[in-house]
Amino acid sequence: PLGAMYIAAFLRKEGVNAKVVDCVADNLDPSDVMNMIAQEKPAHVGFSAMTCQLHDSIEIAKRIKAQYPEIMTICGGPHIASTHEELYQFTDVFDVLLDGEGEQTVLDLLGGKPKEHIPYLIWKDGDTVRKNVPGNFIEDLDKLPFPDLADIRLDHYHSAYTPTQTFTRMMATRGCPFK
Repeated sequence: PLGAMYIAAFLRKEGVNAKVVDCVADNLDPSDVMNMIAQEKPAHVGFSAMTCQLHDSIEIAKRIKAQYPEIMTICGGPHIASTHEELYQFTDVFDVLLDGEGEQTVLDLLGGKPKEHIPYLIWKDGDTVRKNVPGNFIEDLDKLPFPDLADIRLDHYHSAYTPTQTFTRMMATRGCPFK
């Protein structure tokens, strides 16, 4: 969850509490996540979803909205970057979609900035889908804090080729590699 770890590190640098949970690496099912939410009582829950993970993200968001409708659900990641607002044709369990760089966008959203003034944001206003203009890319990536590894267990990352050794992949670019 490299993108989520970047966002968490940025939020923490700005004094905002953030936690990253990797459901895949930690083998968590929706019930496990709901137990965590019951214990921690967050005001916001964000999802970084690839297309292959979208079904599980929707299922968890449905459960969150059914049990805790006051929690803001945010979805970003590669699926949203490639399909944009299309997800709203199938579900409305996410309060906002994030279609671009997330660090400042999430900080602005959590800080209460009006949705219509936050770049990269997509949301529903009644039956109307609103899509904000993209913002400017972060020019100097060295100003971002390194991804925060505090919340993940590196020993949970393996490969079929190295089942007894810690293994993970790294993206050398930001955003969708096909754009």
